[in-house]
Amino acid sequence: MKLKLLIAMTVLVAGTAQAKIEFKDGWDSAENSDAGVYTRNAATEFLKNKSEDLRKIIEGPAACVLEVTKGCHQPNDPHFTVNGLKSTDKCKVNSIYVGSKSDHSVGC
Repeated sequence: MKLKLLIAMTVLVAGTAQAKIEFKDGWDSAENSDAGVYTRNAATEFLKNKSEDLRKIIEGPAACVLEVTKGCHQPNDPHFTVNGLKSTDKCKVNSIYVGSKSDHSVGC
């Protein structure tokens, strides 16, 4: 019984230890992603490596959330559109994205 409880607690802690990156429904539709094709994993890695502010929120505590609202779009100025609005007050990361209601453009 104790072993099962320990395993369950380990899974729970491991599942909440890292921040989240969320992808809004339709982020990769043709109209929202017309300048470059990315999978969720590829987009996550690209964004983590793009800037220190993005890496901080993506790798921060579970209270941090980066939402991708549009994939690589706008062929004349290709970029992702992201925001950190879903981050809670417990996301104590120094990043311009934390709690931002604005959509930020990240070149792709």
